[in-house]
Amino acid sequence: MKAKKPTYTWKVVFLTAASPLPEEKFRSERAAYVAVNRQRELIAEGFSRVIRAAVYEWDVDGGRWMTFERHDLKKEAGELVTSRQAAPLTEEPDDWKPGDDSEQVDVRSEK
Repeated sequence: MKAKKPTYTWKVVFLTAASPLPEEKFRSERAAYVAVNRQRELIAEGFSRVIRAAVYEWDVDGGRWMTFERHDLKKEAGELVTSRQAAPLTEEPDDWKPGDDSEQVDVRSEK
């Protein structure tokens, strides 16, 4: 007998050093990875204690959750921070000064 397919066919379990956080369920793979990416950003900014994440997909034939992918979020967030630090910052032109809007034209005044 086949198990009933759940409404939410994707789930993510975030793991801290102490214990797993309550699982989050999603209707699509994209929504699950939005949550993973959001958590990666929080780790990079220093607002999360999550270390790893496991993404699961519901197997209709087997009637159980199957591991889809595992992420070492702490390592990936570290790489993200490193790549952000290595990227050159865009600089303002040397001749530009705050309040210098001489190149902007007010089209309302031209008739």
